[in-house]
Amino acid sequence: MKLIKNFLSFITAAACCAAISGIMPFSSSAEESVKTYGDLSYVSSDSDGDRIYDYIAIIDCNESVTKIEIPAEIEDIPVVEIESSAFNGCANLTSIIIPDSITSIGDFAFENCSGLTSITIPDSVTSIGDHAFYNCSSLTSITVSENNKYFSSLNGVLFNKDKTELITYPIGNERTEYTIPDSVTSIGNFIFYNCSSLTSITIPDSVTSIGNFAFYNCSSLTSITIPDSVASIGNSAFYNCSSLTNIKLPDVIDIISGNTFRDCSSLLNIIIPDSVTAIKECAFYNCSNLTSITIPDSVASIENSAFYNCTSLKSITLNNPDCEISNDKDTIPETAVICGYENSTAQAYAERYYKRFVAIEDIGDISGNGKIDLYDAIEIAKAIMGMRTFTEEEKLIADFNKDVTVDLYDAIEIARTLLPK
Repeated sequence: MKLIKNFLSFITAAACCAAISGIMPFSSSAEESVKTYGDLSYVSSDSDGDRIYDYIAIIDCNESVTKIEIPAEIEDIPVVEIESSAFNGCANLTSIIIPDSITSIGDFAFENCSGLTSITIPDSVTSIGDHAFYNCSSLTSITVSENNKYFSSLNGVLFNKDKTELITYPIGNERTEYTIPDSVTSIGNFIFYNCSSLTSITIPDSVTSIGNFAFYNCSSLTSITIPDSVASIGNSAFYNCSSLTNIKLPDVIDIISGNTFRDCSSLLNIIIPDSVTAIKECAFYNCSNLTSITIPDSVASIENSAFYNCTSLKSITLNNPDCEISNDKDTIPETAVICGYENSTAQAYAERYYKRFVAIEDIGDISGNGKIDLYDAIEIAKAIMGMRTFTEEEKLIADFNKDVTVDLYDAIEIARTLLPK
C-alpha cells in the first residue's frame, strides 16, 4: 500500500506540474495528494471537474490499529469509498465501523485482516469488490442492514439481495455443517476458501455452477453432495480437500477442470459420468488413495499430469479407443495397469512409456486360451480359495463384471455366459 501511496503522490505531482506548464488541463477526475485522518489515509476526488473535491476514498490504514471508525465526512466532504486493498494486512484490526456514507468496497479491501471477527454492511453500500474479505481467518459473521437494496445476509453469510448468489462465507465460523439456501443458483470463486471447520456441505438443486477454488483447502470436508443441476465446476474447486473420501459428479458435467481434485489425498472412489468429454491438467494430481478409475468412452482427451502421483492407483480403464492422452509419462502413474482396446491410443501410450497394458478384449479370459470358458471360472474360484494369486494385470482380466473386485460374482457371470440361450 505504501507503493500505491507513492504512486498516487507521483501522479498528482506530475499532473500539477503539467497543469502549471500548460501541457495538461485540469482533469475532470482530479485527485489531490494523500492525506491522513487519524490512522486512515485518503484521497479527495473531483468527479465533475469544477475544482471542488466532492468525495473521499479511504486508501490505506495504519497496520497496527485495533479499532477503526470510518468517518462519514472529512472536512465536510463525504467519505464514499473503501478502495481496493485499503485495509490489507491490518492483522491487529478487530473492529471496524462503516458509516452510511460508504457506497463502494473495493477488491481485497479487508484482505488478511486476520483479527477481524465481524463486520456490518450499511444500507448505503451498492458494490462489494471481489474477495473483499479474503483470508480474514477470524471472521465469523457478516451482517447486512435489512434496508440495503443490493446485498443481504443469512446466518452470518453474505449474499446478493435476492440470495441467488452466495458472495462470502466467513472462514472463521466454526460450524461443521452448512446447507446452502435453495434460492442460490451459483457458488462463486473462493467462496469456501480455507473453511477448515466444515465437514459437510449440502448443495441444493437450484445451483448450476461452482466457481474456481470454491472449496479450496476445506481440509475437514468429508462429505459433499453435488446435484445433477450443476453443469460446471471451476478450476481447483476441491483442491486440497484432503479428508474427502468419495464424491459423485453430476451427470451433466462435461469437463473436469484443471486441479479440480488435486491433493484430495483421501479420495478413494470417483465415478466419472458419460457426459464428461475432457479431463484437464492435474485434475487428480496427488490423489494418493485412489485405487482404480474407469474413463467412459465420452472422454476425448486427458491432459498432462491428470493422475500424477496417484501412487495407489492400480488400474485405469479407458473405454474410448481414440482418447487423446497427453504425451507425458506422468499423466498415468507407473503403478497403474492400463486397460484399453487393442490398437487404441491407450495401448500406444502404454507402449511408448513402457507401462503395463491389458486389452479389454481379453477381459474374462484368465486362462489365456483365447476364449471365455469354464476354465476361466475355475481359475477365479481357485484365487478366491487361496489356491493361486493374481497379478494386477490378471486381476483386471478376472474382473469380468467390472466392479473393481475379483470375487465369486465374476465366476458366476462367466458361468452364466456359457449357459445355452
